[in-house]
Amino acid sequence: MDRSAGRRRLSQAQREDRMRRGQCFYCGGANHMARQCPNRQSHLRANAAAMPAPPPVVPEDSRPESEHSEN
Repeated sequence: MDRSAGRRRLSQAQREDRMRRGQCFYCGGANHMARQCPNRQSHLRANAAAMPAPPPVVPEDSRPESEHSEN
């Protein structure tokens, strides 16, 4: 898995230091942990917004009569 475009994992020493200081493992901020990190949530929302929406699914029965095949 290529992680060059994303964040790198923390080393064990970094994890222990952040745990001792009560800092977020994701951004290093205070008053929250990685699961509730506001930086991470905005990152996830930005990625979701950048993805194109799938095309709508139209059931065959709802197509106009002119589009039904004539057999």
